[in-house]
Amino acid sequence: MKRRDFLVGLAIGTAAGPATAQPKSARIVGILHLGTETLATADIAALRQGLIGRGYAEERDFRLEIRFANSDAGRLKTLIKDLLAHGAEVIVTSGTTSARAAHAETRRVPIVLAGSADPVEMGFAETLARPGGNVTGLSILGTDMVAKLLELLRDAIPGTKVAGALLHAANPGVAKFRQSLEGTAISLGLELRVLEIRKPDEIEPTFARFTALGVQALFVIPDPVFRSTADLLAQLGIKHRLPIVTSMRDLVRVGGFASYGVDARELWRRAADFVDRIFRGAVPAQMPIEQPTKFELVINLKTAKALGLTIPPTLLVRADEVIE
Repeated sequence: MKRRDFLVGLAIGTAAGPATAQPKSARIVGILHLGTETLATADIAALRQGLIGRGYAEERDFRLEIRFANSDAGRLKTLIKDLLAHGAEVIVTSGTTSARAAHAETRRVPIVLAGSADPVEMGFAETLARPGGNVTGLSILGTDMVAKLLELLRDAIPGTKVAGALLHAANPGVAKFRQSLEGTAISLGLELRVLEIRKPDEIEPTFARFTALGVQALFVIPDPVFRSTADLLAQLGIKHRLPIVTSMRDLVRVGGFASYGVDARELWRRAADFVDRIFRGAVPAQMPIEQPTKFELVINLKTAKALGLTIPPTLLVRADEVIE
């Protein structure tokens, strides 16, 4: 090459700048949420804080694409398709219903669970230690946890003979949850009445049915639809004099009776660690699915008094938080 041609080429290359100097695109984190935007605000803030705490800057390093189903499970398929079409490199979701919708639509894009029923039981993973597919993250609810919550209902409300269970019909874990609840109820000497709802406007008439069935205390399965309607559930519990036991502390803080579980926002914060590792090259198939080790018992003493309940002293001693 002639010296003049070389210098001209060098000048052009310098003016254009090296390829590595071009600003990199922010990586897209898709969020699929079965609940409402109001409910999801705190969850998403926790995920965002988790990523920022790991050194990422929003818009520079990552961008959140968020889709809300507003408690309508039928919309999830369309929403996950939209997230994938917008280039989501990883999907973060919470709850078994959303996880199933995402898993059904893609086996290539990593899916991070910010809480779900046992992914092995649900068919999302081969084992917790080695998932083997594109799903990893955090699992919080197995059939054993459902059984423990029904035991809590029995212990917290002595004298209960007939217990109710409220489930979300679209949740793919419903069949297994029912089986666990029914088996546990028999062992505890409880009569069990299980009712399912498909959409939020069925909740109020369902409480009336529980009352007609002679239910004395109610277990509510943890589900984004029920987290989104926590205020309504708490109001109906008081109205129908049905103390509510669940693992959703948000429900107890607005008037439910007792919860035993983990902080949902902490799960979203911890999900950021999985996103970080995936961005750094980790493969979901080889990333063990984790389970929380810290569970807290929360009791709403104000609700107990409103319902005329006497809480066993041994239970109050065990409580991590008492709402007065």
